[in-house]
Amino acid sequence: MPDGIFGWVNATNDGVSQMINDPRIAAVTVTGSVRAGKAIGAQAGAALKKCVLELGGSDPFIVLNDADLGRRR
Repeated sequence: MPDGIFGWVNATNDGVSQMINDPRIAAVTVTGSVRAGKAIGAQAGAALKKCVLELGGSDPFIVLNDADLGRRR
């Protein structure tokens, strides 16, 4: 994947609003609290931007018996 396709940002509420309203931004994805997700989802919807929210923090995964736990990332 080319560099610059995805980015990680830690921003204030004002900074997030500016980014969502920037015409160069096509979509927003958030991992965080329900409160943050509601605010960002509302802003993204108002700006007609695609938005993916991960708000639960309880995604399950399966570790198989033959997994090499020393090799985890």
